[in-house]
Amino acid sequence: MSINTTYPDTPLSIPLNVKVPLGDLSAEVLNPQGQTIGTAPITQKEEGQYIIEFIAHEIGQYTLNIKIKGDVKSTVPVNVEKQTHTLSLDAETATAYVGSEFEYVLELPNHTSITGVRAVFKHSEGHEEETKVSQQGHENTNNFVLTFVPTKEGLYTAIVEVEGQGVIGEIKVNAVQPPKISLKVTKGDGETQVGQEHTYTLSVTGIDLNHLSASVKTPSGETHQATVSVSGENVDIKYTPSAPGEYSINLQSEVGSFSGPLSLVAK
Repeated sequence: MSINTTYPDTPLSIPLNVKVPLGDLSAEVLNPQGQTIGTAPITQKEEGQYIIEFIAHEIGQYTLNIKIKGDVKSTVPVNVEKQTHTLSLDAETATAYVGSEFEYVLELPNHTSITGVRAVFKHSEGHEEETKVSQQGHENTNNFVLTFVPTKEGLYTAIVEVEGQGVIGEIKVNAVQPPKISLKVTKGDGETQVGQEHTYTLSVTGIDLNHLSASVKTPSGETHQATVSVSGENVDIKYTPSAPGEYSINLQSEVGSFSGPLSLVAK
């Protein structure tokens, strides 16, 4: 008999095929000590096909007693194992830019405490950079963010440790000087009418245009997104103003934000 495997606080769906009504079925849960601790919910997919929803909070081997009209007809073993995590790293070393903030998102086991995650980016020459560990989103998420700003060129390595698991992996980041960006407006006079789409065509070099975006600050101070399309080294930035006044357009790329000579006046 195969044993189902899961981890603490991780839901497991177990298929069950039996030709009896749902009301006659139950799944009694026995903990690793053999004590009954409750029943697992059962849902019906279609006639004769059911799903048992199992979740446990501690490691060990559990048993599900499958009952029909109160009588045990079969048992299902479930092994709840300690979850270990190995960093899933890209085949190539990540690239960061000197002087720019670099973020790396880690997905760690459920209920990992932020105080139990340790990582410091260290340069190959021995210099350590201040590294911030934060949680992505709400405090119950299992996504953690490592943030640092490289101050010099070269290879940085962060050894990531989690309390109770020790070293789970390392992150390698190569810090280089930011590219020199060239931007030239080839189309667009910066004037339009309210409700009429305006297009700026730019010739941009020095950055990956696939990661280029544009935000627009309105006369009232709100920030909107402009439409960006790329063809070769040419970039079209399109925006339709909804009110009269002067708009400013800010470009963002993987090297951060930079402002071009882009303003738009709507009349």
